[in-house]
Amino acid sequence: MMSQSNTMVPEYVFTFEHGKSKRPFGRLWWDETMATVVTYPNCHSQVVLHPEQDRVLTVRECARLQGFPDDYRFCGTVKERYRQVGNAVAIPVAKALGYALGIASQKLIGKEPLMTLPPKFAYSNRL
Repeated sequence: MMSQSNTMVPEYVFTFEHGKSKRPFGRLWWDETMATVVTYPNCHSQVVLHPEQDRVLTVRECARLQGFPDDYRFCGTVKERYRQVGNAVAIPVAKALGYALGIASQKLIGKEPLMTLPPKFAYSNRL
């Protein structure tokens, strides 16, 4: 078999397995969660198209999917900003992990709280 890098066939063609596509340039739908926010949208990235418009998701839209507030600023080139968002841990996940680590630490050191969470903390069913 010929190496993929030595062919004139675009690499995204090789994302087809057993006659099925892994959704290169797939379209995200409004009622669908995005499995992975990619570090750079391209034809290998699978689901990267806006639900209604014929374009890839912007850096800001990807950041929203990760839970970043709209006023959060990323620096660098567009490619660097996509990478920052794609490599980030989703904000709700980071909050939940931090909360769980805080609870675990409290149980190890005693009854004094290490932190106080805001009222109605959305990512915990303990409050």
